Amino acid sequence: MNRVRNDREKSRSIFIGHGTGDKKYGGKAHILLNYQYVFVSGPKHMEKFKDSDLSFPENSLVKIGNLRFDDYVNGKLDRNAIMNRMGVPEADRGRKTVLYAPTWEWGNGTLGKYAKLFMKEITAEHNLIIRPHHFDSHRVPGLKLWARLNGIKRVYFSNSNRIAASDTMHDFAVSDILISDTSSVLYEYLITGKPIVVADTDFSGLHSMPDTMNVMKIAAFFHGSEKILDVVNGNLSIDNSKYFEMLHNCFYFNDGKSVDRAVEFINGVAGELKQ
Repeated sequence: MNRVRNDREKSRSIFIGHGTGDKKYGGKAHILLNYQYVFVSGPKHMEKFKDSDLSFPENSLVKIGNLRFDDYVNGKLDRNAIMNRMGVPEADRGRKTVLYAPTWEWGNGTLGKYAKLFMKEITAEHNLIIRPHHFDSHRVPGLKLWARLNGIKRVYFSNSNRIAASDTMHDFAVSDILISDTSSVLYEYLITGKPIVVADTDFSGLHSMPDTMNVMKIAAFFHGSEKILDVVNGNLSIDNSKYFEMLHNCFYFNDGKSVDRAVEFINGVAGELKQ
């Protein structure tokens, strides 16, 4: 294996994918075949394997669902507590909240291109949460300084380096609409049923997906020439049935029990090793 020394007589290896977006696997995808089991989040996950020319033994594929969805589905996220942590004043909690969560350089992330524009225009009416990719988190101090020097209020930064205290699902719970680019967050946000805006980018290293598993077919777009506030306001009230339909096309179960399934499987494998 590439990173893990695995004694197959004494242990078992399990691959858990990092997101289920459209960007192709970094590095050499065939390395994934070295894992004994693969936790599969849904049909889209399988489609990514297919598009990568990966074929796994049937008994190695374990249908789990998206492990990250459970707390959201089970109502464990306290909106007011999250807003308290972010520092959102009571007076602004009645405003709509826009989540901007771009990817990084690999994927032609749009943080450098649009962050200042969004801070300036969106905060005229709404709260704005900016959650940069982990590899772009070093840009946050400069963006905070720029906002302060320009008198911009109602902008908050979600720390992607502190996963336990500042998980993406926390941002989902307090937001009303998402803006992203090629990040896998586009698909994770489907669990909310809330509207999605794609900041257009020219990145070409994407998987080929059927329309039923391609969020680009149902999301709104921002190409850079429009007023972002007009795009946001024009999509805040939409029929969410198309988002929930795609959610179930892309992910298994969505029942808040994915972690339970994973734990049950791991315990079963551990029991076999003890025999």
